[in-house]
Amino acid sequence: MKSLDAKGLGLVELCVGIVIFTLLAESAVMTRLVLARKSVDLIDRNYARLKGLQMTEELESQANGNPSSGGSVLDGFNDGVSFNLNLTTDKSVTDPGDPLSDNRRTNGHWRYLRQVQVHPVDVNPLARQVAVKIWLCASDSNPPSPGLLLATVSGMIVPGAPASRGITVLSGAATLLLNQ
Repeated sequence: MKSLDAKGLGLVELCVGIVIFTLLAESAVMTRLVLARKSVDLIDRNYARLKGLQMTEELESQANGNPSSGGSVLDGFNDGVSFNLNLTTDKSVTDPGDPLSDNRRTNGHWRYLRQVQVHPVDVNPLARQVAVKIWLCASDSNPPSPGLLLATVSGMIVPGAPASRGITVLSGAATLLLNQ
């Protein structure tokens, strides 16, 4: 039996303290894991946006390099419904790990996929509507399959015109309009 002048902790107080300390430590670890996952997601989305903008600029330079053929030069870059591991529109690049493509391997497979879609514009036969989509790669099977859509960069390319206006970058719920 405990007397009124006893000092120290009893077994019940010690157990309650251990439970409280365990819950605090567990919440700190879970917070760290969630923040790490969010950081990786943010890095992936930013990288996908930049690669989409890079490929849009590559297509625009192709069109401006051949203004006499109009936007039809871009029709050859259309992936349709297929996906590509190369993160560049340069046809000479065949290795996804090439520095121009800069795709990375994660857990033994390529990390990103891209799809370029080129469509004619009714009001201007020289112009093309271009959309570049970047996904996380779900598997390297043949053909590769997409996972989570990271970013979509779209805009209209008119050969011979100044830099394209109204390029739209979509990523999840965030939308950014770039007027160059």
